[in-house]
Amino acid sequence: MNVCHQIETEVQGDGKLAYLPHPVFQNTLFLCTRTRNQDEYRKRNITVELTNTFRDKITVRSARTLFACPDMGVFLATVALIQKHGFHDLIDSVTGETVGRVRSIFPIGELYDLTGMGRSSARERLLTSLETLGSVSVSVKYAKTPDNMERHRYSDGFHMASFWDMNIIPKRGRSGSLVEVFPSKYLLPNKRSLWADAELCNSLKSDTARAIFWSLICRQHYKGSIEQWRNLLGSKYQALRNWRRDHFLPALNELSRHRYTILEDEGCYTVKRPK
Repeated sequence: MNVCHQIETEVQGDGKLAYLPHPVFQNTLFLCTRTRNQDEYRKRNITVELTNTFRDKITVRSARTLFACPDMGVFLATVALIQKHGFHDLIDSVTGETVGRVRSIFPIGELYDLTGMGRSSARERLLTSLETLGSVSVSVKYAKTPDNMERHRYSDGFHMASFWDMNIIPKRGRSGSLVEVFPSKYLLPNKRSLWADAELCNSLKSDTARAIFWSLICRQHYKGSIEQWRNLLGSKYQALRNWRRDHFLPALNELSRHRYTILEDEGCYTVKRPK
């Protein structure tokens, strides 16, 4: 197979912002993600099923457990770099026809830099994250109410079989090896895509801060009680008082340093993302 001409996209990636379809940000990927418990390793064959407030049925499958750190940051960084370096059609060298897959390639050094992961110490962790993320499938079956069907332009649902297949091409030099990615067509950005700041995500150290960051990608702000926030973020922490003290409030402090607005009023917390 040969690589043909670059595919034109409606949005040109800058290497920091990751553009994705609305269902990915609104419902999906990081419902599989949570804080890693002490001495916990990835489990295999994870499935999460739920129904959202619109009564859409969502199913997310992953080959292994996804964690807020490092997987969320690696995911957004990889998407941002794929979109920066562009997409190419794959052409069959015999028939001259496209084979229905696209290819993108970028230096792994850029991925280390954007994620802030050490080049030698984090190599295995980074590659495991890339492989696990590539396997993720997302399905949303939309509820057939009039308002909901109109919202989704009368589509029955959304399905993405996987995010990508990938290879590492060894190469010497400062930028290191190359990451060769065969991404889903849904990673091609367009003007209707939502975007997330991969650089900001990777600067957040707290799992809970990253969960709040993700929840606010598709909304400007959210106001809720401690229990409502815990439910929104999918936390399994049972003791509300301890979760507030040990996880939620430290996450708000961290987000405030990144220009998020935090308001407290009679036990309810409003968090607004930067404009």
